[in-house]
Amino acid sequence: MDIFEATKSYESWLGRHISIVRPDLRLKHERLTENPFVFLRGTFYRWIQQWPAVCAKVADAPAVLSVGDLHILRITSRDPAPPPIEYIKVSGGIFLDMMIHDFDMARFLMGEEFVVVHALGSALVDPAIGGAGDVDTAVIVLISKPPAKEIAERILSAARACGKPVVANFLGADHRALTSGNVHGAKTLEDAARVAVALAQGKAPPPDSAPASAPVTPVRLQSTQRFIRGLYSGGTFCYESDPAAPGSAG
Repeated sequence: MDIFEATKSYESWLGRHISIVRPDLRLKHERLTENPFVFLRGTFYRWIQQWPAVCAKVADAPAVLSVGDLHILRITSRDPAPPPIEYIKVSGGIFLDMMIHDFDMARFLMGEEFVVVHALGSALVDPAIGGAGDVDTAVIVLISKPPAKEIAERILSAARACGKPVVANFLGADHRALTSGNVHGAKTLEDAARVAVALAQGKAPPPDSAPASAPVTPVRLQSTQRFIRGLYSGGTFCYESDPAAPGSAG
């Protein structure tokens, strides 16, 4: 299949999945004739079609079903050049315009939701981008809790097989469902510490109803109040407070 047939085939496939703006497609064809770089960028799909022939040894390699548990995923995106400033002003910013796709990919590959997001950005390449209210360089860290179901099951399986007392604290998960045999589920970080101390002393774990080390005074929101705000030194403490709040506030 030559490049012309391949392009028609690709655009036909694309049109069956999304709505194509025909004038933009014609503009793309015109731009492809400008220089080799634009041509190669505009026909990237050819690599997907051709790599088995170009890299025959890799194509013939045995399929790898698994390389282990996925704990850290790193996604790096680099554009060849910044977009026009006029576009940046109406794009919604790099996070909404570009990184949202990385979020979708991360959620798909990790198979779980993210509960903590750390974002840092600056205009390091083009000061004009900063003047337009955006950044051109950004780093985002996503943290997920509790672990994905498959990961949690593997952790618990290994814990049950070790033969020693284990305290499991998966924030947001049902701690009672974690308790089995030598594994003792804990609802909060404090509960995990109390259970661990009791087991270390050869005692039975304290019941869920055991009083907390610090008194908790139930509060009820007034009719004019809508939010509960807190200042935390870490995402774990913040996430822990989410399931705890309904039990002490009405």
